[in-house]
Amino acid sequence: MQSLSFTQEYFLCALNPKGKAPLSLEGTFQACVLAGGIAELLDRGYFTLGQKDRLTPGLPWDGGLPHLVPLHAAIASSRKPPTAKDLADRYVVMSGKLGKELFASFGQSLVAAGCATRSTEPGWFGEKARFAPRPQAVTRVIERVRAEVLEAGPIDDQTICLIALLDKSKLLKQYFSKVERGMLRERLRQARATGPYKSVGRVVDHVETMVAAIVTVIVVTAPGAS
Repeated sequence: MQSLSFTQEYFLCALNPKGKAPLSLEGTFQACVLAGGIAELLDRGYFTLGQKDRLTPGLPWDGGLPHLVPLHAAIASSRKPPTAKDLADRYVVMSGKLGKELFASFGQSLVAAGCATRSTEPGWFGEKARFAPRPQAVTRVIERVRAEVLEAGPIDDQTICLIALLDKSKLLKQYFSKVERGMLRERLRQARATGPYKSVGRVVDHVETMVAAIVTVIVVTAPGAS
């Protein structure tokens, strides 16, 4: 199996066995995928944060994050540098086009990595693709996180970001014991302090800020919202 980015690992762990995002997580799941994807693009230097947190062009696109092709294209094609909120509006309001493209892109990347299987099911407007996680792939991610947290040494930056997304989605309880969850959250606290996690702490803080903003947009614009 190929190695995955932290947002791909989050996507894999958040899906249910049928390859769907649980309904109880739908808004937060979308927000975490979008926020995590933006963080990965920033980390690779494809974009930088300009005035008012607008995503401005950085390094030329070289296809280094194939699961984020739709997101990169959405940002790059904007008439003016967008904010995370602007992208959230497009994610939901514009018929969910960006959201659907991202779901398919992430799912296909997991299939290519040997971490999921693809299937289809009938939908109102044609067949819908589903990407069922391979249990051994999910176990591999969770066991790696558990091993890193229980060891005395430093924890990988990517793992810190994954923990932040799982925590935001209230998914830690699904995979870790109460004692382990306490240890994981202590790692997140450390990520905001000085030391080896200072730089990734800024990433985690930015992801959490984006998630909060994006969830607000998704909830307000979702069908049935008042």
